[in-house]
Amino acid sequence: MSNASQIQKQQIERLIKDLQNQSPEIRLAAAETLGEIGAETAVPILHQLLESESKEVRVNTILALGAFSAGGTPNIVPTLIGILQDPSQDEDICRSTVEALASIGQDAVLALVHTLRSKTLSTRGYAAVGLGIIGKDAVPVLIKLLNTTAISIIAPKKTLNQSVSTSV
Repeated sequence: MSNASQIQKQQIERLIKDLQNQSPEIRLAAAETLGEIGAETAVPILHQLLESESKEVRVNTILALGAFSAGGTPNIVPTLIGILQDPSQDEDICRSTVEALASIGQDAVLALVHTLRSKTLSTRGYAAVGLGIIGKDAVPVLIKLLNTTAISIIAPKKTLNQSVSTSV
């Protein structure tokens, strides 16, 4: 192992240790840095930080998870989709989750399309926004979806009518 590789390994180990620090600010900085450098060995600990009492730590942990390629860490997309589908999550958490899924890109498209089937209008909306952010990588899957008979999965008429009548 080269000297540079050894130094990077030590830095990653230190950041992983910092994820368990009592200070939310230190955990936050460590999560952001690990996401930026793509230290996949930190993913299990990042998953634990999703339970933090600090909303700021949770938001940045979600964004850090979005910095990883789903191919290398296949449990990230289902974890993020689970957050998106949790009705107890607030808008900041959901927006960060959409941003993280969009960062993952094509590897998140199928999960977001599946999320369009949610019974919750806001969850379907977040999934649609995520697909919009992903852009052209989502188009082939969306075209395939439009060519099926399951168009109503996106917004059932009854739900749309209820939304319109409650917002007026």
